[in-house]
Amino acid sequence: MDRSRTPQLVEGNTAHLLQGGIELFPRMITAIDKACFEIWVVTYIFNVDPATTEIVAALKRAADRGVPVRILVDGYGSRSMLPVLRRLFQGSTIALEDSRPLPSWSTWLQPQQLGTWQQ
Repeated sequence: MDRSRTPQLVEGNTAHLLQGGIELFPRMITAIDKACFEIWVVTYIFNVDPATTEIVAALKRAADRGVPVRILVDGYGSRSMLPVLRRLFQGSTIALEDSRPLPSWSTWLQPQQLGTWQQ
């Protein structure tokens, strides 16, 4: 393990519970715009709508100033948006991956479990 990349815990940090996108998205954009080292976004659903369009723009700005940006979306939860997301980030240095590219929830089940669902 590369110890230089291991996060160091320091005193003085705080956490705030944010309620919904109205509170979350402006704070995310501020944090993305201040990022200097790297940005990781991990999410179940990444819709493309007016609110997330601003997030996408902030992520592109960060990538343009040399900050590595990595996005991991759930392959099932964001499945319908993956082609759109790939187009949005095309030509940038942003790494976009899907974690579980499953075609259907039923692929999570073992073959013997499918029989009980079909009865």
